[in-house]
Amino acid sequence: IIEKLYVNNVHVEILNRCKEIPQFLAEEKQLSAEDITTIWNAGKDKHESILHVIYSSVALISDKLDSYELLQHLFSLITQIPYSSYERPLFNLIRHFTIPAIHANVYAPTPQYYGLDISWDLVQEDVHVSEDVKEL
Repeated sequence: IIEKLYVNNVHVEILNRCKEIPQFLAEEKQLSAEDITTIWNAGKDKHESILHVIYSSVALISDKLDSYELLQHLFSLITQIPYSSYERPLFNLIRHFTIPAIHANVYAPTPQYYGLDISWDLVQEDVHVSEDVKEL
């Protein structure tokens, strides 16, 4: 079902209306790393309106993921984006993802701080980010 929604017919209105489907799958522990990648990739090289809906959808599922592997997988997708491409919607996703991810991984083999590390990097002088992100 994820492939049908996020690969074959990527349209902003369809994506807006189906946000609850991956959220439900995540709540039921039926969302896989492959599904997360499929959802994430639906925004690649697309109009920013589609990208913003994808970020919003991912934010909705991010606090439903309690598997260390799924959280790490999602974070690896986020960290593939260079800081110079960061915009407010992506930073909002990172903010929404970070606190529940830290709580979910309290017993992880290695402590993870996710967006806190990114936030620290973004305030460094030698990092180039948009003015929009600097204002956050």
